[in-house]
Amino acid sequence: MSYRVHKSITGNVVVASREDDFIASFKDGSWLDRLAFNAHELEDMLLVTDRSEAESLIKQAKNALSHDAIVA
Repeated sequence: MSYRVHKSITGNVVVASREDDFIASFKDGSWLDRLAFNAHELEDMLLVTDRSEAESLIKQAKNALSHDAIVA
């Protein structure tokens, strides 16, 4: 699948894929299952072009959100 990963210099991250309707944000030390940034914050993010870094961030997002999806 094709994912786009964007990251700011402060460590905020957005991972998104239209193919499986996946979106995740890393903000304030937590992964969230939504876009958690305003337009100004998004403007400060750059596309992650390093493949290994992007794959690592995608894996982190998927793992973090799959654990949060468990409902008791």
